[in-house]
Amino acid sequence: MALGKAPHQAALRLDALLSTGFLLGILAVVLVVAQQRRERVDLSVDGNATLAADLELSVRSVVDGAQQVTITAFSAQQRDDSAVLRDRQIRDVLAEIDLRSEQIETDFVSFDADPVSAERLGVSQYGTVVVQSGDRRVDLSERELFPVQRTATGIQRPFVGEVLLARALQQVTAQESRVACFVTGHGERSPTDASRGGAAALAAVLAADGWAVRTCDLLKEGVTEVPADVTALWWVAPRMPISGAESEALASYLRRGGGLALLFDTTTMVPDLAEAIGVTVPSGELRDETFVAPYPERPVLQVRPHAVSKNLLDADVRPQLSGVLALRARPVQGATFKPLLLTSQRGWLQVDSAVAPSSLQEVPREVLTAGLAAELGLPHPLGAVDGARVVVVGEGSGNRSFALGIARWIGGGEPPPSLSLARAPVRKLQTTPSQARWAQGFLLGGLPLFTLLMGLWVARARRLL
Repeated sequence: MALGKAPHQAALRLDALLSTGFLLGILAVVLVVAQQRRERVDLSVDGNATLAADLELSVRSVVDGAQQVTITAFSAQQRDDSAVLRDRQIRDVLAEIDLRSEQIETDFVSFDADPVSAERLGVSQYGTVVVQSGDRRVDLSERELFPVQRTATGIQRPFVGEVLLARALQQVTAQESRVACFVTGHGERSPTDASRGGAAALAAVLAADGWAVRTCDLLKEGVTEVPADVTALWWVAPRMPISGAESEALASYLRRGGGLALLFDTTTMVPDLAEAIGVTVPSGELRDETFVAPYPERPVLQVRPHAVSKNLLDADVRPQLSGVLALRARPVQGATFKPLLLTSQRGWLQVDSAVAPSSLQEVPREVLTAGLAAELGLPHPLGAVDGARVVVVGEGSGNRSFALGIARWIGGGEPPPSLSLARAPVRKLQTTPSQARWAQGFLLGGLPLFTLLMGLWVARARRLL
């Protein structure tokens, strides 16, 4: 009996040895492939582990320009655990930049352990990040990278450094031949505000494309017109009306062939300038039966062919807009309008946001416009505006996917390159209300039923065995 067991046990040992070797071989192949082809999956809720698209674009711009840049980051003061987390976030971003560019040299320095480096760069504060290229330099303070925000749950310090790093990279490398100016003074989104309600991310995208970003406050004493060197004027989400002198300054800018991006939505006011150009805004919020689940206020919009939208179409990207106003172009002499963003044939205007879509069966469905491109020529009610270009969007966040195309077109430049290399790897679910109800029913009823049936089948199989 013992003699019979020995060969069997030897066979089992050999089988275990071969299986282990086979698994180790598979693991070795996986490791080799992983080293040669680096892929990551970001499972964080807000995509915090993915390099922001605007910083990705800035890094690519440095690579394309073959310029040398040095980023030196100094550690935070180690007073509590949050300092460790802040240092880790900075290190992670620098590591991602290192993987994408050999032209950008990064270094993380302990402020306390290496005071010589801090003294050499003239840095006297913890948490400072220095971006340099040649004789150009931008310093980012810890307060800028981690701004203090007081909320109902306490004090928070979110990391907004990727936006600021993107802008700094372009400030030290870009040839400032084109000027993008943001109108301020009426509650607009500011290009220096990195919070959710600001336009710093939009400004960073423009800076990454080589634009010099400035602000333009026409209320200031002595400012009677838009500066002559402004290539593209951005008026993003105004909340207060402008004076007659400011209206004339904007009209004068268009009369000399300027380019204007006019953005507003349900939370802002609609400037009178839109009506003067030939754009009217019907009452109600734009909706569509196809939306970004589970947010019905975010309709899935169709992108129409145009120089403004070429990079979106090339990369099959659809701007995600929220709280959108519908736009209608009225017949105006000298004005040519082209739609940029449209709903499907099942779009509608929802006047009361509290009413559920299922109770709006009687509301007429139609194709609605959320974005327009206008070329103004002679004759036009605004005067001699021959050659002026205007883009009007019924959403005031300054969508970054749309920004480059708008800026280049109103500035008279070529369409930007495809976004396929610069976009963050994010996928969103789009669905209709009926599909959403079906999915909800399947998750709440179908999956538990399937689990129960599988359990009964396993129990029966075990009894048979």
